[in-house]
Amino acid sequence: SLSILISFVISAVELYRSSGDQARQSPQQLQSNRASKTIAIFTAVFLVCNTPYFLNISLMVVTQVFYPPGSVFYPAPFHRSPFMFWYSWCLSGVVCVVLNATVNPCLYYSRMVGFAHGLGHGSV
Repeated sequence: SLSILISFVISAVELYRSSGDQARQSPQQLQSNRASKTIAIFTAVFLVCNTPYFLNISLMVVTQVFYPPGSVFYPAPFHRSPFMFWYSWCLSGVVCVVLNATVNPCLYYSRMVGFAHGLGHGSV
């Protein structure tokens, strides 16, 4: 997740620098910039939707290392009750991941002309 975040930030900065003056860019450069923006949007949506899951996994590792089961503090300061522990897993591991899967086709439709054109004619 951290590597995806770092690559996203670097590519977003480079994309911002390269899209300065669109009047002097060739059609290939404009198409390449649009594709790069689409990839950046998909990456941002992936990060936003999956960051809660990645954080929950990190908290689970910290919990298991520093607060083993059977200790006084289990399930650790991060999850004050077993209900919150399981609720956070449900929310981050199911709801956020399904949200990402739901948003992706909408992004395909809005960003990719060929995809929208194919759906418009009934052929997928």
